[in-house]
Amino acid sequence: MICLSCLVAYLTGSEVAGGFTGIILGTALVIKALLVGTDLGDLGGDGVFLGLFAALAAAAAGFMGSLPLMEIRRLGSGEQREVSVSELTEQLGVARFRLRDGRVEAQAVYKHYHSHPGNEVSSTYDHAVIPVLPPEWRPGEPVRVWAVCHHFANGYPEKDACLEAWREPAGGAIAIEPELEPCYRPAVPAEYMPRDGHVVFVHWVKSPEAYLQARWEEVLSFLRGTAITWGVSAGLWILGRTLARLRRPAATR
Repeated sequence: MICLSCLVAYLTGSEVAGGFTGIILGTALVIKALLVGTDLGDLGGDGVFLGLFAALAAAAAGFMGSLPLMEIRRLGSGEQREVSVSELTEQLGVARFRLRDGRVEAQAVYKHYHSHPGNEVSSTYDHAVIPVLPPEWRPGEPVRVWAVCHHFANGYPEKDACLEAWREPAGGAIAIEPELEPCYRPAVPAEYMPRDGHVVFVHWVKSPEAYLQARWEEVLSFLRGTAITWGVSAGLWILGRTLARLRRPAATR
């Protein structure tokens, strides 16, 4: 049960899904005790306690794999600058920007089907990029700044989130992690690639502050889910112990 809960958290990237898997399995053991007459005290340390432990272990697995803590650290510890789009290529080592100008060509979406190395079951993504153009850009010129979408696939909420963000006027940009650049570079059409190959990939956001706040909301969501898991699992444990005490006198008659 514990392994299954952790596996659900790992595959879905959701500590809440894994945690509630443990809770559901713990609930099943309680129901079995009611219907079959099993003494929960004989279930290898109490089956409901196993449900609690599975939920917590799954929460830890989800925590390790799904929370953007490293990104929060990267963005929170760095400086923020106000720049024009044409200046983005000169801002090495800076991750957060307020933009004075620029626009995105949301209709010009270029995709690249890319597999990430690793042990995850689902590790293939539809990476997408769109041009971010300065006011002085003219058709036929190269494009040095591109807005990205990590997984631009139909049926995934990330695609809708990217399309919504791309409808926003120039507000902010978040530089992607340097190690992710090889994921997006192949999506840039050759006719738009500068001769020197120097391009910048960013997340097009309403504001850097709003983007960072959204990342913190993911952490808070995890904490809320963990609190719910703790509460429900503790309730199951108390229910299981109560059932065990109620059944023992009946068994000795």
